[in-house]
Amino acid sequence: MGLVATTTALLLGLLIHAAQVTNDSVRTQLDQGAASMLELDRALGVYGPEAARLLTPQGVAVARLAEGFDAAGRAAFMDSLDALEPQTEAQRATLARVTGLLNTAGRPGF
Repeated sequence: MGLVATTTALLLGLLIHAAQVTNDSVRTQLDQGAASMLELDRALGVYGPEAARLLTPQGVAVARLAEGFDAAGRAAFMDSLDALEPQTEAQRATLARVTGLLNTAGRPGF
């Protein structure tokens, strides 16, 4: 009886540990995704009003990026970004950063 109780306790401990590891992994991915979305929001705001309009209800909301675009939605947002014409070096750098953030957001596990 003691052997069964000990084995059961060990198995339950392993099960709880596996669940904790999975929870930590998911939490880390969500934290990284949320940070990327906030950075994207700020970068588009810094770029200027022509990029900030992409975040309005008439444009593409950052929250939709976090949920994951379908292929058509992602293509439409990328087309909107491609239509932006940076006038300064700062705007070019910001646009490059936004593109990098979107590529990060599109990776599996995001």
